[in-house]
This record gives sequence, C-alpha cells and structure tokens, in this order.
Amino acid sequence: MAKSIPAIVTPEVLQWARSLDRITLEEVALKLKVEVANVKAWENGSEYPTLP
Repeated sequence: MAKSIPAIVTPEVLQWARSLDRITLEEVALKLKVEVANVKAWENGSEYPTLP
C-alpha cells in the first residue's frame, strides 16, 4: 500500500476555505469520507490531512 503524504496546510487556511463556501464540518467530512473528528483535528492543527 502506498504511503500517505501529509498535506502541510495551516488550520487558518482550512477554516477560511470552509467559511468561504459556508459549509459545516459535517459536510466536509461527508464529502471527504472521513470522520468529523478528523476535520476538527485539521482545523485545530493537531493533525494534517494527507494525500494518498
């Protein structure tokens, strides 16, 4: 299996992008097929999204 590469993006950019489209954490999670907890962690900077 290929190793995932972290997408180094700041929490502020993620929050900005989500607010720009006026979508909820739940909508982001649903579209990306991840848990809401993952999206929260990305937005608070404790984790980073990954690129497959």
